[in-house]
Amino acid sequence: MEPGRCARWVMLAAAGTALGACGDDGATPRDASPDTPAMCGGVTPFTGDIVDWDSTEASFCGVFGAKWTVRSDAACTSSTPPNGRFQLQIPRQPQTVVDIAPPAAASGCPGLGGMLYQLPGVAIASDAVIAGGGAFSARAMVQGRVTSMFTQIGQPLDTSRGQLVVHVGGTPRAVSISAGHAATQRFDGTSWAAGDTGRDVLFPNVDLSGGAVTVTMTGASVGTGSYTLEAGKLTYIAVIAN
Repeated sequence: MEPGRCARWVMLAAAGTALGACGDDGATPRDASPDTPAMCGGVTPFTGDIVDWDSTEASFCGVFGAKWTVRSDAACTSSTPPNGRFQLQIPRQPQTVVDIAPPAAASGCPGLGGMLYQLPGVAIASDAVIAGGGAFSARAMVQGRVTSMFTQIGQPLDTSRGQLVVHVGGTPRAVSISAGHAATQRFDGTSWAAGDTGRDVLFPNVDLSGGAVTVTMTGASVGTGSYTLEAGKLTYIAVIAN
């Protein structure tokens, strides 16, 4: 999800307004709500999307068929339509863990036919970010992109370590974490390159031996703090740069 695209929708949902399309240009397939929104026991609407690793505004591609499940409520699930959107009701608490199972089918994105999204994911929803109108967006890599991305990083994927993706709302500023990791990569809305300031920031091969990881940002922010990563999975969080 690109910055601001659904922040208004999240805030309306939190106020109890009926959920609908979240685009500024009408209910196109890209902007439509999930096909089967989950009606769970939680009281806080948690919405967003999961898109291909290299998806851009000009060449958007959602991840179809990813299954999002609230870890504390296995009956609370949402499978993404072609635009990659999800919608869940989660408990009102500081953090809620949501497991993301990759689609069984191959990616439908141009140039990726036949390749699978194989890395499982974990989304950690921050109540403060939701209350602040922050957008949540995850990015998934097909297997071939995992290889090329970690070649760019300079070392192979280490499944005994964690992989953290931070989605940044507002004007991007430098993001850092307390644990050791491989070379940080950032997405600027067009492409991935080395750096710690972008719309999305990847911390690859994070050392988990010290327990929870502290995420910080230059200047005032919402959603930074302590997060528990899991080995062999992409962990996604969202922060707001104030």
